[in-house]
Amino acid sequence: MPDAIAFGTVRWLVLVLKWQLGIGIVLVLLPLRAFPWATMHSLLGGLFTDLCWWEAMFVTAGAYAAAWSLMFIASLLAMDSKSRCDLSRFAYPVDSRVPPGHAPRWAQRFFRIPFGGAQVVVMHAITAPTWLALVLTSPSPLPTLGGVAAGLLLGDLVRATISLPALLSVDRPTFAWHDLGARLLHGALAWIEPLRALVRRARIALARPFRWFAADLVVEPTTPEWHGRSLLHSHHFFAITASIGLAALLVTLGAMFEPPTAAEIPAAMLLYVLLTFVIWCFGALDFYLGRRGIPVLLVLLVAVSIENQTGSGSHEYEVQATPQGQLPSPVEAVRQRHSGDNLVVVCAAGGGIFAAGWTTTTLQQLVAARPRLANEICAVSGVSGGAVGFAFLVDELHRGSTDLATVAWRARQSSLSAVTWGLVYSDLVRAATFGLSSGLYAKDRGAYLDRKWQAIARSRPSAAAIPSPSDTVTPTLRELADSIRAGTIPVPILNATAMETGRRVMIAPIRFAAPAPSTAGLPAPRADTLSEYLAGARGVDLPFYDVSLWTAARLSATFPYVTPAAQSNLYAGNPTRHHMIDGGYVDNYGVASALDFLEPVMAAREADLRARADGAPNTTDELAFTRVAIVQLRAFPVADPHVTAPASGTLAAVLGPLIGVTAIRDGQAVARNEVELRSFTERWGRVFGDEVRIRSFVLEPPGDDVDGPLSWHLTDADQHKLDGCWTDFDPRLPIEQRSELTQAWCELADFLEGR
Repeated sequence: MPDAIAFGTVRWLVLVLKWQLGIGIVLVLLPLRAFPWATMHSLLGGLFTDLCWWEAMFVTAGAYAAAWSLMFIASLLAMDSKSRCDLSRFAYPVDSRVPPGHAPRWAQRFFRIPFGGAQVVVMHAITAPTWLALVLTSPSPLPTLGGVAAGLLLGDLVRATISLPALLSVDRPTFAWHDLGARLLHGALAWIEPLRALVRRARIALARPFRWFAADLVVEPTTPEWHGRSLLHSHHFFAITASIGLAALLVTLGAMFEPPTAAEIPAAMLLYVLLTFVIWCFGALDFYLGRRGIPVLLVLLVAVSIENQTGSGSHEYEVQATPQGQLPSPVEAVRQRHSGDNLVVVCAAGGGIFAAGWTTTTLQQLVAARPRLANEICAVSGVSGGAVGFAFLVDELHRGSTDLATVAWRARQSSLSAVTWGLVYSDLVRAATFGLSSGLYAKDRGAYLDRKWQAIARSRPSAAAIPSPSDTVTPTLRELADSIRAGTIPVPILNATAMETGRRVMIAPIRFAAPAPSTAGLPAPRADTLSEYLAGARGVDLPFYDVSLWTAARLSATFPYVTPAAQSNLYAGNPTRHHMIDGGYVDNYGVASALDFLEPVMAAREADLRARADGAPNTTDELAFTRVAIVQLRAFPVADPHVTAPASGTLAAVLGPLIGVTAIRDGQAVARNEVELRSFTERWGRVFGDEVRIRSFVLEPPGDDVDGPLSWHLTDADQHKLDGCWTDFDPRLPIEQRSELTQAWCELADFLEGR
């Protein structure tokens, strides 16, 4: 019979506390992502790593709040299980000493309010992985340990504060050994009779609506001071006041730390805020709907349907229609930008903030080794993290500065807290209120990511604070077009993917004219620019849909679920109002768009050569480059398919499609790039012969074990890893002593010198 009782106990837990068990597992496993051996470390590992003592305090307090909320809601649901669930359906008895339909005896002893010692032990066990991850991954364990201790004390103080209204409603509350904070607060305020009277009136006022809903939530008075009036049960009054107190605290924190600010709430704490919100919402839905036999999932499906119909769950980005006439073409951009014999186009692959840091750091190192390279780069084509790195570069050049060291520093700055803040305080609240709260904050987490990048673009390593939003004016693509015409910046091409159609979209401040006649044969059809895609047609008379530089970078780096898939704010009936997502879904290396840019340039160069051969007079507008270098910056070396370990059968069955789609981003893109580059080089090589040489170069971190985060936060170890890639970079070394990275650069430098 013990086996039957154990089986019945497990079934009782799953039936009554299924949501709480799942969230508890998340609370335990989430901080373990900080360790390199854990799955999803590249996405979530930076949340708990390299935090200072006060950040560790906030994260620990957030974990405490989530664990306490979980235990409190679980206790309410367990005590109410007979009213919510049909416990008589068990095939085996839960406990022969308990009447049918009631909770087991152990549950009656364990789940109680106020908490018992066993509940406190379990609550702290749930938070233990958090403070262990904080301490063990910290470069300064002792200060971090102090922050963890302060966070536990802060969490207990907050718990005692929000518990005070419920304690004042009880004549003689009992305090356990762990209720020191509640005992002190109650002793300090219990003598204030107006507070006690206010609490009594609140319990009486709440009794009537709750009696209508469920009579057992209301109790009759046991002391004369209630004058015979019914009042809400202390447990449920505690739940109401605690939820109000937590909500007020979280709203206050959100208002104080709305990004961009100099001091931001750690992203890990914001995730705990999100989990706390989910715990209370799901607990309330389960408690009240379970009494009516209404499944929580059904309500959630109805809510999602309402959001889809009302549009409250949609995400938009701002576009503005302007005349297209002043936009430069690729040929005009090259004529204004390039000087000498070299035309260089740089492509940057995706890969989150690590790719952004690799892109800008590589350009800094290469320009330091060859200053002329800064003026030889005519276009940059980036995807995802590489596009973000190029955005910082173009923004700096647009403002007349050439400080590439600062550009590299900016591209490495974390923006994870800003996007997480937007998820919790903007997206989640907007979804929960069906769009009624849309005017409180910026539109969504994508907009907060834009704001953060704008602020970082105006900050410097020596600055003490992040600039305020009023100081972070960002250029639009239209304004960048003026700098392209002036020859001060290369053409930026930030690549995105249209989610509904899977097509590659180039977000760039240029216009493509009709292709000139050429003897090179027909090139592959090019992708649409964002303006062409939104207009649904091509032509110089169509409007140009202008977006800010950082919005363009964010659209290129929209990798769910970090940033939301967004559609333009054009009228709802626009048939091409599709959502833009990460450009890496089509081409993770930016090469395809670079070739689209070069096609009309090469055709114009051929036309110049033919005109000169026909005896036409030489003009200053003639394209004179004799070498074309396509430089690929890859933050992650391409894995050898013959040494990649196969996935397990279970993993293939459960996550096979997701693994396949992710692998295609690199595997298929590499093969396609090689084919398209070879076709491009051979086609134009037959046309130009020795007049124009075309070659591709790949620069990637040395070694095969380079691994960086795919999120928007770099740990100290990631920073050292990026810097370490250039430790052995020395073009002066003999060939046999050069690293792979140095050798790749030397080959590029020799090509640019005509050797």
